[in-house]
Amino acid sequence: AVGSRTIYTPQLIIGGAEVTANHLHAERTLTGGQEGDEVTDTWFRDDGLLLRYERDIEVRTSSPVGTITYTEEGEFEFTDLQPQT
Repeated sequence: AVGSRTIYTPQLIIGGAEVTANHLHAERTLTGGQEGDEVTDTWFRDDGLLLRYERDIEVRTSSPVGTITYTEEGEFEFTDLQPQT
């Protein structure tokens, strides 16, 4: 099952500048050979530029030695809107 929704439109501070972002929250449930959950939050500028991303995953898989669990937590955020060369 997959569900997503826009939660709100916050102001992020990136490189000292206030940037309006669209916050999208998505949840996914895995079933079958692998079971688990994935939650992602993304913040986009109006032109589509990805400004911030957070992800939390937990997946369980049966194996001959018992259940194996994979977990992942990660995030990144722009620190500046000016390209660096």
